[in-house]
Amino acid sequence: MKSKLCLSLLLAALLIPPVFADDWYVRPEGGSYGDGNGTSYADAWDGLLNVVWGPGGVQPGDTLWVCGLHIHTVTGMSDSPIDVQADIDLISGTSESACVTIRGDYPDDPGIVWGAYRICHESWADEGRNVWSITLPGSQYSAWFFEDITAANWTVLDKAESLEECRNNPGSYYSPGYMPTSKLYVHCSDSGDPTGRVYANRWGYDWKIDGKHHITFLNLKLYCPGRFSWTGSGIVATHMKWEGCTLWYGEHSLITPLPGCHHWQVIDCDIGWAAGGGIYSIHFGSSENAKNASNYFFSGNTIHDIGVRMKTSDAHGIGIQGGNAGIIEGNHIYNCGTGITLYSFTHTEMKNNIVRYNFVRNTHKQGGANSRGIETQCDNDSLSDKTGNIFHHNIVVNCAIGYRFQFEDEQEVYNNIACHCDVGIAAERNYRGHAPKIKARNNIFCDSLTRHIKFLAGGDTISSADFDFNLYYPDGADKFQLYDRITDFSGWQSFLRKDYTFDPNGLTGNPKFVNTSGKYAEDSDFMLRNDSPAIDKGTDVGLTRDRSNNPIPSGQAPDIGAYECFFRTFAAMLTKASAESR
Repeated sequence: MKSKLCLSLLLAALLIPPVFADDWYVRPEGGSYGDGNGTSYADAWDGLLNVVWGPGGVQPGDTLWVCGLHIHTVTGMSDSPIDVQADIDLISGTSESACVTIRGDYPDDPGIVWGAYRICHESWADEGRNVWSITLPGSQYSAWFFEDITAANWTVLDKAESLEECRNNPGSYYSPGYMPTSKLYVHCSDSGDPTGRVYANRWGYDWKIDGKHHITFLNLKLYCPGRFSWTGSGIVATHMKWEGCTLWYGEHSLITPLPGCHHWQVIDCDIGWAAGGGIYSIHFGSSENAKNASNYFFSGNTIHDIGVRMKTSDAHGIGIQGGNAGIIEGNHIYNCGTGITLYSFTHTEMKNNIVRYNFVRNTHKQGGANSRGIETQCDNDSLSDKTGNIFHHNIVVNCAIGYRFQFEDEQEVYNNIACHCDVGIAAERNYRGHAPKIKARNNIFCDSLTRHIKFLAGGDTISSADFDFNLYYPDGADKFQLYDRITDFSGWQSFLRKDYTFDPNGLTGNPKFVNTSGKYAEDSDFMLRNDSPAIDKGTDVGLTRDRSNNPIPSGQAPDIGAYECFFRTFAAMLTKASAESR
């Protein structure tokens, strides 16, 4: 019977036609590329708008190689700017093994696609004193205008607040409204004629991902991609991936999974220069039927310069508004208003998320931003499910608050480091008998300028501060705060409150990181020297790997902090290698 079943399966497999994946090629518009049928680099499609999606072209499982610099030129006016936009209406893949891949790493001709467009729909008018004007063909996001874009170089023009300021400053622009039929005034950086040289955001190439699935953007440079990552239509996209891409010059945000989107991955990308977020999962409304983004994976990205050109208080490196079963790991985030924020509205769940191995540094307060490193936050009346969230092996440096936790469900906070923050860890929310619950183990709070701990939540509400096996440096008479009580470490340990733990096994002392310069520009600066008091002083919290993927423990017990001691780990590796060689 078994042999007959195996034979049947073999015959069935032989009858299934093989799936062949094809490679397709597109090069910049206006070239002469052999047969122009997209089947090879020499016979590439002439511009992105000539790519064939579907029968006779890119099918599920295929790869489109985007070669060279692609910039759309607007040459005519229209009643609706959308009519002159260069829409790229993608086709979906059908599975992980049959996704559509759009890649930009063709040898010697990397792919670069701009969502900005060249302004050429009418002649520029000489306004005198090196300023020229043109009528805008559509509404513009006022932050991004460019000059002389090539594959390797371009100039980001500066926004002037008046025509006179524009006249006085080469490399600037001004518009009284940035709306259709508004005038745009430009003073080029060399005070020359702007004809054919100036580019505006928004109405260039627009990747349409609404309702699409199983699409991967790989090693592609995407500038001003604001339209393609903000779908806004309510039609969800799933199984989207950006890997090894550059995404710069956004509007509100650059990668924006909306409610209901799931299985979005952003891996090893360079993401920068937007107002409200590098990666920002937006949640519309607060109805009980609202859906969350879920099963997202954001790993290994560098995210920077958010909220510094268009300033806003909502300037997160990564912001999640209602999200479940997500992983945020190994990202390097700097010069943002907040590093990572998990936010829950009234009826939105925020559960089973893992935030680990991230390095957040030098957040800012421009435009009212709060300069927090990693935080949870919610509407006061948000009492939805927020269970299962864990934060471990993160490092936060030079922020106003290193970690701020506001969820009423317990948040597990293990093996993190806060260094040179005004406050190391904080909790402040009180709402109708509900306040934050924090379980903190094996963390290091170092060189806090004001407080290591600022726990203002609680009072008569249901909350808990469950702290143990943490290390604090330095100690001081005002480094620990519980409600209105401010004290040193021994005072902190002496507090008594039901369901609270105040570091009975904690300690103070210099953690002795390998870095001695005090700059802490790299996360590896926070490895432990072999004489650190944090070695073997932690407790088992169920984690098996540190930031460097070294085993926990590497000694007799887990170390406190984000790394097992490098020297102890290295010695253990040598011992194991020696034993295996015998």
